[in-house]
Amino acid sequence: MDIIEDEIKERLGENLHFYVLMSSQTTIGVGGIADYFFTAKNIDEILKAVNVAQKIGIPFVILGSGSNVVFSDMGYKGLVIKNCSDHIVINPERGEVIADTGVVVSKLLNQVAGYNMGGIEFLAGIPGTLGGAIYGNAGSSSAYIGDYVKSLTMLDLVRGELRMVKRSHDWMEFTYRSTKLKRMPKEQLRPIILTAHLRLPQKRSDEILKSIKENLAARKEKQPYGERSAGSFFKNPGKLPEQAAGYLLDKSGAKRVKFGGATVSRKHANFIINQQNATAKDVKKVADNVKQLVYDNFDVLLEEEVEYIGEW
Repeated sequence: MDIIEDEIKERLGENLHFYVLMSSQTTIGVGGIADYFFTAKNIDEILKAVNVAQKIGIPFVILGSGSNVVFSDMGYKGLVIKNCSDHIVINPERGEVIADTGVVVSKLLNQVAGYNMGGIEFLAGIPGTLGGAIYGNAGSSSAYIGDYVKSLTMLDLVRGELRMVKRSHDWMEFTYRSTKLKRMPKEQLRPIILTAHLRLPQKRSDEILKSIKENLAARKEKQPYGERSAGSFFKNPGKLPEQAAGYLLDKSGAKRVKFGGATVSRKHANFIINQQNATAKDVKKVADNVKQLVYDNFDVLLEEEVEYIGEW
């Protein structure tokens, strides 16, 4: 080990691993080796890992369930911090929930349903964490997680020092599939969402579970559920059905596009599938090619919903 490896190992301990393939940590199954990979089991461990990265002077990135991201074949030259902090506090009388952002969405849905609290069943079937859902304002055609966020606790730089701060709903500037955080330059140290304070409406538990079941079934019917993808790849450029990314891609012939082991799903054109040992380069080639097809056919430039991480 070199000096940096010795120091980071000493500070982060047994939950730190060296040279981890990101293809094993993402839903699409592509990506090279991350120099350092740390599993944070609670908020204190997230704070510790971020402080260590800052002190040593290495880049870092927060990872949830590994959906909506594509890591480069060159991997990540820094520390990947996997957020597994999933504590949940529920106050049914006030209709409020405080949850760590590493909690898996399906776990959150089932737990609040037990207290007759719902409204966010549209998230059923999203293979992500609460933090990732809030960061990208995940949702359906008519509702978004941002609609239910009251406030957030974040780790942010304040006058050059990392501090925990509370941010309001308005601070996040929620828009379609985006937030203030997601729009910040990648070169900038973005605040890290640690906990979310949600306000959820009262609803009968049996109705919630029925809605979850129906939403999950709809996703399985329309989307390539169970195949290796990063989720919906592009944002919808408009709200009308004929402005949906999947529609534009389908009509442009995107389903015929394939590079290496990556291809466009035959079931839904807005999903790029790792069909057979695809590389990140294959995925990027497919994405760039289908974007060009849509531009050539409709004069519309699609914008990625997924994020590329690492050197490309």
